[in-house]
Amino acid sequence: MDVHLKKFLRHSSNYAVGELLAFSASFVSFPILTRALTQNDYGVMSVFSVTLWIFLAFSRAGLAESTVRFYREYNQPEDSAGQSVYYSTFFFGTVAFALVTALLVVLFGKQIIAWLFHQDLPGFHYLLAGLIVTGTLYARLLNFYRASQRTISYNIAMVASRFTILAVSLSAVLLVAGTLKVYYTAILAAETVTMVVLVGIFLAQNPVSIASFSGSFFKTCLRFGFPLIGFELGYLLLKSVDRYIIQFMLGSEAVAVFSVASNMGHYTKDLILFPLMYALTPIYIEVWHEKGKEATSRFVSTVANISLLVLIPIFLLMTLLGRELIVVLASDKYASAGDLLGVIVAGTLLWALLPIYASGLYIAKKTQIISFTVLVCVLLDVGLNLVFIRWWGIRGSCYAALLTCFLLAAYLSYRSRLYLKVTIHGKTIVVGLIASLVLWGVAALLPDASHFLGVVLKMAILGLTFTGAVLLLHGEVRRMVVAAVAQGRRLLRSSSP
Repeated sequence: MDVHLKKFLRHSSNYAVGELLAFSASFVSFPILTRALTQNDYGVMSVFSVTLWIFLAFSRAGLAESTVRFYREYNQPEDSAGQSVYYSTFFFGTVAFALVTALLVVLFGKQIIAWLFHQDLPGFHYLLAGLIVTGTLYARLLNFYRASQRTISYNIAMVASRFTILAVSLSAVLLVAGTLKVYYTAILAAETVTMVVLVGIFLAQNPVSIASFSGSFFKTCLRFGFPLIGFELGYLLLKSVDRYIIQFMLGSEAVAVFSVASNMGHYTKDLILFPLMYALTPIYIEVWHEKGKEATSRFVSTVANISLLVLIPIFLLMTLLGRELIVVLASDKYASAGDLLGVIVAGTLLWALLPIYASGLYIAKKTQIISFTVLVCVLLDVGLNLVFIRWWGIRGSCYAALLTCFLLAAYLSYRSRLYLKVTIHGKTIVVGLIASLVLWGVAALLPDASHFLGVVLKMAILGLTFTGAVLLLHGEVRRMVVAAVAQGRRLLRSSSP
């Protein structure tokens, strides 16, 4: 097995462990919040969270990918001065952008919130400003771990933060008051404490000083990353503009139903595909620098074929078991959200594969093409939502997102091939279709599940069915799995006393 493919599988496995633990936090909070809050409050929470994400896109200044793209250039073992410039520039630049964005929210956030919700939410603009500062710093510190491929440190920081915030916020809702203000105040308090600890660790481990801040390097990072504000903002709008439109056209309760399905779709994407895609970009940039275009093309193509065989059963499971899953997690009042899950997951997974189908544009530093295309797709999504919601209600918004993500993937794949060719093999498609038919047939034989363990058991049976069919029919995947298992055994033997 190729050394970079081994590294990819190892790092993605590490990220998967972290995401699984983080998912367990979401798994705990999701059923509690859907029951503790009214449908109206859950809808307000969804729109407020989206508003926070949008402001975070600006405060992060598109620098997340810059930390990865420029890491190798400034972090040679013998160049301590370069390391100091790298960390100091990103850290102080991040703090500056976070504080400026938070100040703007303090000045104008009250009016924005009143306009969004047609009511006054006292103090929420201060909460929003504080969450922008903590959220921006948190993201940058995790970016440093990702850029340096320290996946275990990334997991420790991410999981510890997530569970601290979970414990404090849910305790406040259950023990103090089940209101949104108490919930977000508790989150801000927990994030503040967490950030103080993480920043202290970061400053102790890395050479950071204001004297090492490089204005010229920061401008270079902004030139690369700033177009990605449009990309990140576009992603957030594609993920959330439908909630704003549903809020204005159908009301907060409709937003709540849509948000339950959407959140579950994103939990699924984060749990399964996020580890693969998050590990991918630093490694294919490394392959590009070390081995060139052809090796990078082969590596990304291999990952693309693996990802397709992961994506297909996820979509089928969410389509077939969506209603059962939503009912056992969020209660019967959100049962209709289960019928939306398959369409939402399809669009979400198409978006999640962007690091693959736009890999050539990333490598060629053509981030402005990605950002412009995403923003155009946002406008398309808005137009489709306005039409489709009138025709099909909440389901119309799901159709709009799926069509938009499909067109985005098709266009960026076409543009990216000019710089890097990524190939999906015909055998992969055929094997995926046959395994899907087998899964569908087995699903028809299984009874409906009325409790959580029953749903989990059905998912396990169907997932193993698909996996078994793929291993039986696809020799290359079978050899890859055998090699990975053998590697795992060697690691276990070497670590045992």
